[in-house]
This record gives sequence, C-alpha cells and structure tokens, in this order.
Amino acid sequence: MHVLQMMLSEGWGGLEIAFVDLCSELATRCRLTVVAPEGSETLRRLPDGVGKVLPAPGGSRRNPITVLRVRRAVTQAGPHLVHTHAEKATEVFWWANRFSPFVHVATKHNTRCRRVFDHVPFATAVSPAVARTIRNRRGVTVIPNGIRVREVAPGPEPEVFTMTAVGRLNPLKGFDRLVRAAAELTFPFRLRIAGEGPQRQELERLVADLGLGERVTLLGHREDVPEVIAGSHLLVIPSLSEGFGLTLLEGLAYADLVLATDVGVAPDLLPERFLLDGENIAGGLRAAHAQYGELVAAFQDVKARHAGRFTWAAVADAYVETYRSALAERGR
Repeated sequence: MHVLQMMLSEGWGGLEIAFVDLCSELATRCRLTVVAPEGSETLRRLPDGVGKVLPAPGGSRRNPITVLRVRRAVTQAGPHLVHTHAEKATEVFWWANRFSPFVHVATKHNTRCRRVFDHVPFATAVSPAVARTIRNRRGVTVIPNGIRVREVAPGPEPEVFTMTAVGRLNPLKGFDRLVRAAAELTFPFRLRIAGEGPQRQELERLVADLGLGERVTLLGHREDVPEVIAGSHLLVIPSLSEGFGLTLLEGLAYADLVLATDVGVAPDLLPERFLLDGENIAGGLRAAHAQYGELVAAFQDVKARHAGRFTWAAVADAYVETYRSALAERGR
C-alpha cells in the first residue's frame, strides 16, 4: 500500500511532532510519500527511511495555482491513498481531488470549526471532543495520538515545590492565567514553563509586572522535556483549548502528578479530582500542594490504567486499518 502523508503547517509543535512520529511508524508498515513545507522543521526532523519526501508547493490554500500544484505533485507520486492532516492540507487537497480518483482520509487535530472535514470522504479525529465538531455523513473514526516513551533516570528531589508547564507559548495554552494564578500562591514554589512561541515577550512582561522573576522561569525550547517533567512535583496543563493534548501523555509517562483543565482528552483520561477549574487555577494548585502525597498515590492508579495505551505502534495500526477499510469501500 502506497500512502501519501500531507501536512502544510510551517510551525513546530504538537501537531508537527505527531505528524513526524506517525510517519516514522507508518514507514515500517507501508510505502510512504511525505509532503510538508520546504525548509520546515517537520522535514528536517523526519528520520531517514520514511520514504520519498517532497517539499509542499507554497501559496494560499485558496490560490488555484497552489491547488493545481498539489494535484500535480500527488498525481506524479501516484499513491493509493492520501492522508491529510489539519485544515490547510485538507482543504487544499479536497479542492485538488474534486475530479481525481485518489482515496482521501483527513485527520482533524483541534476543536475549532473547520467545515471542510464535514465533506471529506473519510474523516478521523484525535479525540472524542474533536470528533464532536465534525458533521460528516459517513461518521468519524477517533484515533488518538501517541507518544514515544523513553527511560528517564530519577533526579534529586527539588528543594521547593516545583511546578512545570509545557507547550507552545500562545494564548490558547493559558500560560498567562497560570502565571496570574501563581501570583496568588502563598507557599514557597517554583514555576517553570518550557516552550517557545509568539507570546514569550508578553509572558516575560507579565512575570516582571507581578514580581515573580525569582519564582517563575521561561525555559524556552527544550529537548529534555521528559527530564524537566520528571524533575518536578507537578505538571500543570492550563490550556483554554486542546484538540488532543500531547503534554498530558507526557505527564502520564513522566510526572508524579498532573493537573489539567477540562479540555482535549483530559476529561476522558483523568478523574475529576485531577481536573482544574480554569477560573480558579490558584485554588487547584493550593489543593495540590496541601494534599500532595494523597494525590500522587491516587495518580499512580491513573498512570497504570493507561500504561501502554498510547503507543505510536497502536496508532499506526489503527490508521492502517482505516486505510484498508477506505480502499475496500472504494473497490481498491
């Protein structure tokens, strides 16, 4: 089976990480062609052996020339099936494929309203919350993202209660309200935020304005996120919106305790006592500090319940089954 994977996002975050990991795993199961923006971090991170790699044609998703170039590139590649990820790639290829024979599977990665997924032949979603935003007459297959877990040596216990947050620095991640919540805490703590993004300067100003410079640190981009999480008492996920939530999977793998707002897959994976009220994050952090030992013990049961569930091997197997079903339905 020859599958073309297409993703046109030029950033580097949870979506792009998931795309690279999925391509790496699928390359062991089928012949693969990968289309991603030229010069992007995504193309740079693809390991050797994933198959043929093509730089994506540039241009707006509504530019007819872009659509024609994508159609030409896919036609030349000649896959049995095209799998697009996120809105831009899905919309461009949906137009390019209107009068072409390629079987099209599209994956939606967030809960924002994107009508194109209502019309693609075969739609998948990374979580039940995302699936509920798609009104596709064929139905929607939920296939969660995965994580590659590695061994992390335990480090020394932090001397002060240490909280970590991880993600791209943009407003939807809720780091600004986490910093404001930290300013309400009266017990000794450290808060570390790992990640880069357009909100960095705003967060730096907020930390300074609230007088938190000695207690809140913006770590920037880190390649050792598992070690950063494992070296903390608590992983905090204060997001306003998540399609899935890769950080939560990292927390299940490496953290002693996770608190997350009720978005993405958090309500599907975490009991209520580990869900944060987005309007009272400070209250949740105070409770975690006061009841830390009890919560850590309870969280071990949560980790055990989900152990081995979100591997990329299982995710790739689920997609291959979806591909086979789609091809069979189209008589391929």
